[in-house]
Amino acid sequence: MNDRLASARTTLQEAEKRERRLQCQLEFAQGFSSWIGFGTDLVDEAKRLSLERASLEAIEEVLAPIGTQAKAHKIICVGHGHLDMNWMWSWPETVSACRDTFASVLQIMLEDDEVTYSQSQTAVYAAMEKYHPALFEAIRERVQEGRWEVTAAQWVEGDKNLSGGDSLLRHYRYSQAYCREKFGVECPVQWEPDTFGHAETLPMIAARNGIGYYYSCRTGGGFDNPRIGEKRPPLFWWQAPSGDRILVNRELSWYNSYVNIGENIALVALEFWRSTGSKNWLNVYGFGNHGGGPTRKEIAYLKEMREWPIYPQVEFGTALSFFEAVATENLDLPTLSHELNFEFPGCYTSQSLIKQANRLGENYCLEADAFAAMSGLDLPAHREQAWKNVLFNQFHDILPGSGIRQTREHATALFQEAAALTGSLKGDAMRHLADQIDTQSLAPSGAGTGAGGEAGHGLGALLGGVSTVSGGGSGAFPFVVFNTLTWARKESVALTLWDSGLDPKKVVCRDAEGRSHKALLVDQGSEWGHDKLVFLVPVSVPAFGWTTLTLLETTGEATEEGGITVHSGTRIATETLDVDFERFRSGIRSLNGQAGIGSWKWVREAPHYMSSWLQSDEIEERDWEVSRFDLHGEDRNEGTLEATGRPTFVVASWKLKCGVNSATVRAVVHQDRIDWSADLDWREIGGPDAGTPGAFIHLGSADRVWAECPFGIVERHPANRDFPTLRLVATNEYTVLTSGKGGCNWDGVSLKMRLIRSSYNPDPLPEVNRQSFRWTTVYHAERPSDARLVQMGLEHNHPLLVCATSWHQGGLPVTQSNLSFNGQDLVVSCIEPGAATVTNYADEPRQGELAGKTFEVPARSTLVVDR
Repeated sequence: MNDRLASARTTLQEAEKRERRLQCQLEFAQGFSSWIGFGTDLVDEAKRLSLERASLEAIEEVLAPIGTQAKAHKIICVGHGHLDMNWMWSWPETVSACRDTFASVLQIMLEDDEVTYSQSQTAVYAAMEKYHPALFEAIRERVQEGRWEVTAAQWVEGDKNLSGGDSLLRHYRYSQAYCREKFGVECPVQWEPDTFGHAETLPMIAARNGIGYYYSCRTGGGFDNPRIGEKRPPLFWWQAPSGDRILVNRELSWYNSYVNIGENIALVALEFWRSTGSKNWLNVYGFGNHGGGPTRKEIAYLKEMREWPIYPQVEFGTALSFFEAVATENLDLPTLSHELNFEFPGCYTSQSLIKQANRLGENYCLEADAFAAMSGLDLPAHREQAWKNVLFNQFHDILPGSGIRQTREHATALFQEAAALTGSLKGDAMRHLADQIDTQSLAPSGAGTGAGGEAGHGLGALLGGVSTVSGGGSGAFPFVVFNTLTWARKESVALTLWDSGLDPKKVVCRDAEGRSHKALLVDQGSEWGHDKLVFLVPVSVPAFGWTTLTLLETTGEATEEGGITVHSGTRIATETLDVDFERFRSGIRSLNGQAGIGSWKWVREAPHYMSSWLQSDEIEERDWEVSRFDLHGEDRNEGTLEATGRPTFVVASWKLKCGVNSATVRAVVHQDRIDWSADLDWREIGGPDAGTPGAFIHLGSADRVWAECPFGIVERHPANRDFPTLRLVATNEYTVLTSGKGGCNWDGVSLKMRLIRSSYNPDPLPEVNRQSFRWTTVYHAERPSDARLVQMGLEHNHPLLVCATSWHQGGLPVTQSNLSFNGQDLVVSCIEPGAATVTNYADEPRQGELAGKTFEVPARSTLVVDR
C-alpha cells in the first residue's frame, strides 16, 4: 500500500514538473519571439498543440528554432542570504542568524559542488572569526575554491546619505584590508541592495577605492517619494561630479527570493535583456535574515530549468562573473549623473539620538586621528576599533533609525565605547603636548603653581573627549587650546575654573601675545562639592596647532573693543546683524529683516505605516510657549569696564514648554553668526491613532538651498518631505551648521530643521529622553564657495578643544602650527599619521601643498595624500 502511494505521488510530481516546464517555456517563447521578431508563428502552433494535449516533446520540437536562439542568452544564478545587522533583533540574534545561514550554505556546498554563494559585509565575517572560528575557516576554504564570493567592499551595507565622506573611505579601507588579509581577495563588487538612497559623490568614492560594479535595489523614488533625476534603468553607468563612474545593476526582482517554485525567472531576464541589449542576467536567489540563504529546493529547480530546451542558459556563478560578462558586451548604456534619492525621508530624522551619536562618533574619530598625528602618541588599534564601531552603526537599519529598542541600545553602547577609545587618545595627546609647552613664560607676577586636579574629574568628556578637570594654578590659570583643522581659526571657547577663588566680576582672559580679552561668565555653581565658573572667551588658534590662554583676575587693564551694541532689553546690533529677540515667543522677532528665526514648532504627522521610514502630511502645528527669557552681556564684569562698554558676546536664553515637553534654548550672538544650543526634555509618544508628533525650528526664508553630502555640496529643490544633510544647509543669505541633526525641509519659501520625530514603528518609544544639541547660523552677503561652506561645517563639528594645564617650563612654544597646507578650493577633512584626505570642491583641477609636498586634485574629487 505504501509503495503504491509513493509511486502515485512520484507520478503526480513528475506530471507537475512536466506541466511547469511546458508553461514556463511557452510563456518565455512568446515574449522572446516577440522581442527578437522571429518565431511568433511557431509559438502560435505550440499553443495549438498544447490545447490539443500534444506531448511535451512534440511542442518543444516545434519551438526548437526559438530555443536555439534563446541559448545565446544566459542567466547567472548567485546564492545569497541578506543579513540585516540588528534590525528587528538583538546583536546575539544577528550573530546567530549569520552562523546558521553560513552553516546551511556550507552543508549544501558539501553536498553539491556546483553551488556558488555571494556574501557581503565585512562585519559578518569578522563576527564569525570572533564567535565561530571553525566555521570561519570553512568559509575561507570555499573562498579559495572560488565558490564562495566575498562582496564585502564595505564594513556593512550602510547608509549613503548621513554617513560622512571620511567614514565611507574607511568602510572601503578596513574592508578591503580585511579581505586581503583573511581571504587573499579584492572586492570590486559593492553589494548594497537595501541601502535607502545614495549621494551623488558615491561613484567617485567607490571607484577610487577599487569598486567597478554596484549591485542595488533601492535607487530612488521608492514608495512614491520624490525622485531626483530620470527613471533608473536596470543597468546604467552612474557618474559622479568628478567624472568617475561605476556600473550599476538595479535589481528587477529582489535580493530576497521568497520564490514559489514555478516562478518563471526568464521573464524577468527578458525584461532586462530588452532594456539593456545584454545577453546576461544576474539572478540572486536565497532567503534572507532568518531564512537561511539558498535552499535545496531552489537549487533543484534551477538545475531543472537548465535542462529545458526552450529556455536561456542557466548556470551557477558569481556577481563578478555577471558584471565582467556585461562589461565585455560593449553595451550602449545610459549614464546617470545625479544622486539616487529619495527612498525613505523619515529616516533622516527618526531615532535622533542615533543620528547625534553617529556624527559625534565620526568627529571623535577624526580628532583622534589628528591628535595621533600631532602628538606622535598613537594607538592604532584604539583608532581602528573606534572607527569600526562607528561604521557598524551606519548600517542601513541602524543609522536611519528603522530598528527596534535593542538596535538602539547596542548602537548607543558601541558609540560610548568609541567615545571612550578616542577620548582617551585625545586626552593623553593633549596632556602630553601641554606638559611640554613653556607656560611658565606667560605666568603673571604672583601666580602660584597650585595643586590642581582636585575637581572636574571626568566632567564634560562627552562633548570633547577631555574632561574639565582642574589645571595647576593659583591666582591665574593657564589653558592650552587646540585646533585639529588645517587652517587658522578665530572663535570662542568655554574655559572652566574650579575652586579658583577668583571674583567672576574681575576675570579677564589674556592670550599668548599678552592681549586681554573680555571673559563673559556663562555658568556659575557647584558640582560634586566644588565651585565652578565657566567663561566664554575669544581666541585665535593657528592651523593644526595650539595656543595658550590665561584666566586671571584684574581691574586695571584695558581690554579690546567688543563690537556688539545693546539697544534695549531685546535688541542688539553688530556690524553684520540687527537682532530683535522675541521675549514672549521662541526665537527672534526680526533679524536683518526676516521674522521668526529660530522659532520652535510642535507638529503632528497623520498616522501612517512604516513611520520610521516614511513621512506623512503634517495635520497639526503649534508654537512652544515661553516661560522665561533672559539676555546676558550688557552687565559685564569689572575686568572689562575699561573698554567701550560694547561686549564681545551677548547670550539670550528661553525656557520653553509645549504640552509634556520642555526645552532650554540659548543663542550666543557674535559679529556675523549666532551659536544656538538646546537642552530638550521630550516626552512625546507616537502611535497608530495619534500619528507622529515631532518638532522643528524655522531657520529662515530662502529662494535657493544647498546641503552637504559626502565630499560634496548638492542643490536641493522644494518638496514636502525632508532631505538629508551632513554638517550644513546653505542659502544665499545664511548657512546653518549642524552636528547631529540629519534632516531639513524646504517648501520653496521657508527652510526648517527637524529636531525630533516620535516614530512608533518598529520601535514604539524611540525618543522619550533628554538630549542636548547645537547648531550655528552664519550670515553672509553672498553664499560662500563650496570649499568654504565645508570648512565652516568642519569648524562647527570640530570645536576648539581645551586642556587645563599648569605653570611649568618646556621645550614647546606657547603657540604653534604643526602643519602647512595651501590650496584654493581644497579642504583637508582628515589628518592622520602619514596621510591626509583632501577634497577639491572646484570644477577644475587644483594644486595643493601639504608639508612641503605638492600634488594635484582633479575637479570635484577626493584624494588621500601621503604626508
